[in-house]
Amino acid sequence: MRKNICRTVSIDRPIAELPHVQQKMGEIDFELMKARYLMYGVAEQWDENADRRKDLGADLQAVKYAATHAAMKVVDIAMRIVGGTSIFRSNPFERYYRDVRAGIHNPPSDDAALETIGKRVFSKE
Repeated sequence: MRKNICRTVSIDRPIAELPHVQQKMGEIDFELMKARYLMYGVAEQWDENADRRKDLGADLQAVKYAATHAAMKVVDIAMRIVGGTSIFRSNPFERYYRDVRAGIHNPPSDDAALETIGKRVFSKE
C-alpha cells in the first residue's frame, strides 16, 4: 500500500497503522480463511473420493453458505473501514455490497442449505 493513500483529515498516518483497522483486517482475513479452508477441504473430498460424491451434498451446500456469508461480512467490515464514501456509486464497495448479497438468492437458499445440513446431523445418530 502506498503511504499517501487512505489518510483522513483526523489522522496523521496511513490507516493501515491504526490498531482498530488492523483488527478489522484480521477479522476479514479470518472470515476468508474459514471459507477457504472449508471449500478446499470439500474440494479435496470431491477429488479424492469419486465414489462418495453423491454423499457430499450437505458439504457442498455448506461451502456455498459459508462463502456467501463470509463475502457479505468481509464487504461489510471493509465498508466500515472506508466509511461513508463506500456507499457512493463511484466507489467499488457499493457494487461489492450489492453483488455479494446476490449470492443468497442463488440456490441453494440459506434455509435449504441449513435444513440439508441439519438432516445430515440427525442421520448420523
